[in-house]
Amino acid sequence: MLLVMAAAFIGCDSAGVTGGEAEAETGTLTVHLTDAPGDILEAHVTIERVAIVPTDDSASGDADEGGVDVLSDDPLTVDLLTLQDGVTAALGTVEIPEGAYSQIRLITARDADVYYEDVDGATQRAELKMPSADETGIKINLQEFQIDEASDEVKVTLDFNVEESFVQRGQIGSYLFKPVVRTESILVNGKEVSPGDDS
Repeated sequence: MLLVMAAAFIGCDSAGVTGGEAEAETGTLTVHLTDAPGDILEAHVTIERVAIVPTDDSASGDADEGGVDVLSDDPLTVDLLTLQDGVTAALGTVEIPEGAYSQIRLITARDADVYYEDVDGATQRAELKMPSADETGIKINLQEFQIDEASDEVKVTLDFNVEESFVQRGQIGSYLFKPVVRTESILVNGKEVSPGDDS
């Protein structure tokens, strides 16, 4: 079961000049979510932060630090199971400065409302636990891309693997919440490149 995050990085023109120097080029980042069917009936997850990180900063800081934030000021809560058959949800749009980028950082809230079907066919709310090691979020490494010109366009698709993110812990209805997000594809000016290293 996958939650797909499609991120579009689009170059745009600089706006005028300041102090005799042209302003730096910027790109626009838009992130959408979608999902595929699975065994869990509902999965209401709150995404607290999504950021695109320049290559020079990708080795430093936790997922709650650095980069250019994609989300608006408010976290987004979405039922992943409603994002199917081409339906998407937009996380936000942001301009990013020119330069090289090779990492996305994502943080989810510790709590999520997940419902499953028990052996009798009734809907039950799952008991969740998030390991403390996952509280700092996820760093998703990408094949490096460059924003240089207004014509540049980069589209990144990430898989949020719902099935792997909610792991059953022994007894029925008890799950470990370990968000798993990987790079699915990267298009640079319409050409697909290697997704990169997800480690």
